[in-house]
Amino acid sequence: MSKKVKGAECYERKRATPSFSTTWVRHPIRALIGVGLRVLIYACYSTDEQNPHSIDAQVSYCRRFLEQLGVTDYEHTVISDEGISGEKIWRPGLNQVRDGIERKLWNLILVEDSSRLVRDPGPCGQLVRSALDQGIRTICLNDYVDTSESERWEETLWEAQRHHAQANKYTIFRIKRNQAERWETGAAMGHLHPGYKRIPSYPATEREPAKGPFFDEVDPAWVPVIYEAFESFAAGQPVWMVGDFLRDKKLPGINGDATCSWTDREVLAFIKCEHYRGMEDYRETISVKKNSTGDREQKRAQPSEMWLREMEHLRIIPDWLWFKANDTIAVRTRKKAHRRGEDHPLAGIPRDSRGPLSEVFICGCEDCNQKMGSSD
Repeated sequence: MSKKVKGAECYERKRATPSFSTTWVRHPIRALIGVGLRVLIYACYSTDEQNPHSIDAQVSYCRRFLEQLGVTDYEHTVISDEGISGEKIWRPGLNQVRDGIERKLWNLILVEDSSRLVRDPGPCGQLVRSALDQGIRTICLNDYVDTSESERWEETLWEAQRHHAQANKYTIFRIKRNQAERWETGAAMGHLHPGYKRIPSYPATEREPAKGPFFDEVDPAWVPVIYEAFESFAAGQPVWMVGDFLRDKKLPGINGDATCSWTDREVLAFIKCEHYRGMEDYRETISVKKNSTGDREQKRAQPSEMWLREMEHLRIIPDWLWFKANDTIAVRTRKKAHRRGEDHPLAGIPRDSRGPLSEVFICGCEDCNQKMGSSD
């Protein structure tokens, strides 16, 4: 008999709902008299997290929080941003939150923590203050931030944001450390170039996919094709003819793209690629954060910031042939000096705004109605 009771107790324990402390919430959650409680639950997962199930987990977490406080009679709206960095100030879901605050659609905003809103103290505080100005209470569960605590919520939010920013900085350090380790051990970095195959450290099994780190090797089947392409180019064949040759031979493009069209630009990039002479460079461009929006843009790295390593096992073309083919490009290039980056006269001007008539014509499509660029 006691065994059955003990088994039943274990069963009940397994079914128990996870609980967490809500004692820090000192002010009860109430709606105005005659008006139902309207709750917004905002959830977000960033590009480095890559876990779509995180959205559902965050929503369930916020709902359990309300249940723990005894709040059951409410209407809730869920708004989310998926796979977008928390550093971005303007995101589709977050823009809906701003619009809803302006229209006073809710009485309460719930988020798992303040970093889900914005991972920046200034914009995050501004968003929460705008909600407070509209009479909307905001609670960030894991940060113990509750705007009903008028005397201390700003200080608590600032400290939480500082903590999240520090954690984000350490994450960036870990990413850079892992990249440096892979680079030093000769692991694959960046795209898979034509003529190579990428080998996993741990092959796929029936239950799990292949795992890295991954290493590149020469694919012997494509060596004659690549060698002949370089010879033809070095002998003076036009770019389009080399492209036709590669299409006829069905050489896959970047990352094994079997539909590669081998345009003139792709052929020139192929000839210039130093992989084929056993050299590899990395970080030609670096990601730079724009402080005004939180977005990141790629900028050309300085020579001191670029990485270069010898990869003799990746060599397909001897140095003399590689340099001869690239000398052919140099001879054909009419303009020898190119201004790059901020020195370029069109730097900072969007590509669709560079033509003399780009702001004159408007697209007639009903769903578009945007200005037409020089390429249109």
